This record gives sequence, structure tokens and C-alpha cells, in this order.
Amino acid sequence: RIHAHSGEPTVLVAEDDAEQRSLYAAILQSAGYRVLEARDGREAVEIVRREHPGLVLMDVTMPGTSGWNAVRTLKEDLGTMGVPLIVVTVPAGSLDGWVEVCGNESDIGAPTESFAVNSG
Repeated sequence: RIHAHSGEPTVLVAEDDAEQRSLYAAILQSAGYRVLEARDGREAVEIVRREHPGLVLMDVTMPGTSGWNAVRTLKEDLGTMGVPLIVVTVPAGSLDGWVEVCGNESDIGAPTESFAVNSG
């Protein structure tokens, strides 16, 4: 289960596109998750540090502080490095940034992989 410090299953959706963010939030809320929202990488880092969500869905192509930089910041911070992250968009040709952050190309799942959202 995905829990924040409050015990509620909590997911942070970091996405600059309001329509996409709302879609992710609606899907997760319908599955019983508490959803936090961030519009850019800076806001995502602030929310993770304050709320300690159980999972972060991170868009990497956001204005200002990019998702790549936010992931790097979170993974280098002892207080947030254990928070699971899923990159939800990877533009063509940008996997190099993911390898740089993760340090291992084998950590990258195939883009056709899917998963079910289950709050139970």
C-alpha cells in the first residue's frame, strides 16, 4: 500500500498540464487515493518534503525546475530518497536523463508496461 505519514494512501501528481494532472488525479481518487498536485518540479520537491507521499508520479518536461532536476534533488536528499517515483512522460530521446538519475539503464521499464491502481 502507498501511505503518507498520515496513514492515508497518498500520491503526488507532478504535471504541468492541468488536464493531464486532473485525469491522473481523478483515476487515483476513484481508486481511493488521496492526491496531492504540483505544477512544476520545485513545487513537487516542496510537497514531498512537507507531506511525504507514498508515491510520486513525475512528468519530466515541466517548465522551471524540470522533473529530471526534481527527481535528482529528491534522490540526493536523505529525507526524500526513499519515496518511490514513477516518471509518467518521457519524450523521445530523453532516456539519457533517466539513466543519469538512476545510474542504471536496467532500471528503466519498457514504455508499453502497465500497472493496475489498487488501493486494497
